[in-house]
Formats: sequence, structure tokens, C-alpha cells
Amino acid sequence: MSEIDPYVQPIPRAFLTDPEIRAWFEYDNLWKHSVFVATTNSTGTYIDPIAPHFDTKNQINRVFPIVQSLINEVALLKSQINTNTNHSHDDYKAVTVSGSHDATSKEFINAKNGARVTLPLYPSENDTIIFKGGDASGVELWGNGRTIDGEDYIRIRRKGTTRVVQYFIDTDEWLIR
Repeated sequence: MSEIDPYVQPIPRAFLTDPEIRAWFEYDNLWKHSVFVATTNSTGTYIDPIAPHFDTKNQINRVFPIVQSLINEVALLKSQINTNTNHSHDDYKAVTVSGSHDATSKEFINAKNGARVTLPLYPSENDTIIFKGGDASGVELWGNGRTIDGEDYIRIRRKGTTRVVQYFIDTDEWLIR
């Protein structure tokens, strides 16, 4: 009894007229048939060509150190990622102010009631502060002797307006992102 190769597909009639597609289909069918013949015995039962030569314990012992090394490399790379370039606000300290406030790096400041926030006197390179107007009272962010995009201070009059300022050490000023 001969078994019909389950992988060989009939060539659609529309493809028979195109010599390039027909040649590809014939090649594909020939390849599938060759794989089917190589992996089955005379009764059509599948033969796994790898199983007789596969030593599970030996393979695991060989692969495990490689996988562990990759895991360690990924952990090292994750630890070296600079969070200052990440736009995530998860690592910022949330502060709501409604008077005078001296800002520190990595603060998310929600300013209300005419608050006046002053940036750090001695900022470090890439210090970043998020400043949001919590109401429409005209809250202010002062540069503390340094400019903010060329100005001594910025005023926010619209509720919800947010500015992210970052200190640039080479120009000794705060810039709005």
C-alpha cells in the first residue's frame, strides 16, 4: 500500500500559465516530498532522524551555561541603561506645592495657588525636573541665577500645562525639552 504524501499540494490552475510561479511550486513540492520520504519508513510511519542521536542530559548540560551567560549579560545591560534618557516618570518624586518651594532633581512638581518654585542653586549635569501648573493661578519656575531657555523664569497660567526642564552643564542653563 502506498501512502499519499500529505505535504505535496496540487498546483492551482491560475499558476500553471505562469512559468516562474509554476517552477517555484514544482520545486516546493519536490522539496516537501523529499523531506517526507527521508523522514518516513516504508509503512509511512514518521522517523525522527534526531532522536536516536539525542542525549537529553548531555544537551542540557551543554546548553545551560550558554543560557545562563545570556541571562547574566541581559541583566548587566539592564543595569547600565541610563534612566535620564528614559521618558518614564516612574522614578520621579511627586510633590504638590502652593507657596515657595526649592526644587530638587527628579521631582514632578504640581504647582498651585501662585506657587513660586526655584530650581537648584548647584545643579548637576542632566538634572531634570517636571513642572506642571496645577491650576490657572500663574505659577512660576525660577532659574536661581541660571536662565531657563534664555529667561530668568517661566510662568504657567493654564491648568495642566507641563514643562520638563533639564540642566545643561556645558551652557550652564536649564533648557525646556
